[in-house]
Amino acid sequence: MQELIGIESPSVFEQAPYRDWFEPEYSSYLPETKVIANLKQTGISAMNFLLFFGSWCEDSQLQVPRLLKIFDSLELPDSQLKLIVVNQSKDEPIELLQQYSIQFVPTLIVLSNQRQIGQIVEHPKTQTLENDLLEMSSTHPK
Repeated sequence: MQELIGIESPSVFEQAPYRDWFEPEYSSYLPETKVIANLKQTGISAMNFLLFFGSWCEDSQLQVPRLLKIFDSLELPDSQLKLIVVNQSKDEPIELLQQYSIQFVPTLIVLSNQRQIGQIVEHPKTQTLENDLLEMSSTHPK
């Protein structure tokens, strides 16, 4: 499998071999409807997200499709999400990795007014990713 590195668009997951792991998890994941409705009432629509992941990483292959399904359920435009693919040794793209002190993938950085307000590293802290996002966005209202 060719290793992706750098900034990518969500359309990369429509291509082989990435769709082979992306599509099944994206299709089967069902975000909690009530949590999504609550998220839409927060300031999440004004936030931006940086998602660091590795196409080679099993945690990324599980969590990235789920996060994108959540963002699609929230109807967030692609412009609010920047996908940053790191290499297996996690030293490329070095500038962004250093800027956000990324050590593990996947890592979702949540920004409000260009300031980091939270992150999800490898897996949710609560039961689900959408609950983690609700906790972060609820503490930073519209």
